[in-house]
Amino acid sequence: EEELKAYESLEGTSLNSILKPGQLSILLLHKISDELRFVLIVSLIRKIMQARIETSEMEKNLKILPNLSDEERRAIEEKINQGIPPTWIVADEAQNFLPSERKTTATDILIRLVREGRNFGLSFMLTTQQPSAIDQRILAQVDTLIVHKLTVQGDIEYIRRNLKSALPEEVKYGNSILSFDDLLRTLDVGQAIVSNTEADRTFILDVRPRVSVHGGFGV
Repeated sequence: EEELKAYESLEGTSLNSILKPGQLSILLLHKISDELRFVLIVSLIRKIMQARIETSEMEKNLKILPNLSDEERRAIEEKINQGIPPTWIVADEAQNFLPSERKTTATDILIRLVREGRNFGLSFMLTTQQPSAIDQRILAQVDTLIVHKLTVQGDIEYIRRNLKSALPEEVKYGNSILSFDDLLRTLDVGQAIVSNTEADRTFILDVRPRVSVHGGFGV
């Protein structure tokens, strides 16, 4: 019912109904055409950014304006509560929205989101099975890479060039000494390498088994 309301209701769906503190909202866009999908993404991201900019400005005013009366402060706090909270936006199969070989309708707004979003409480995460197919301008802005098993040499080389922290020439993995390329090829289910701009070096992560029901069989 909610899905039909989102796409068919004359009133539409408000941002506040899908962007609430502690709430996860999933938008399934795979059943609509690429053209309409890009239009929806552009419209939604623009509205989220504008709403979050306005809320962020009020949050800053509440902190930096010392002479506000109690009534003024309560009025601002009420508007903040009605606004958009700090939000994570996640794009699955991101190579469809941000391909390296061409520009899509959504490219400019997503690049702006990555470059400016953190300034007013918006974070962006993308997932892909083809990292080399992602627009290079996006990877240049990424703070953290979490990389599961890769087998295509082009993708492995692309990740190596874009690591955010130092990587030793060889890594001890079990009883073996592996190169970075071999390490990525031999990672087990639930394992990943993590590279972050704040970390001294790249490291291996073990993800706990999930406890939720899921349609796939991977991590």
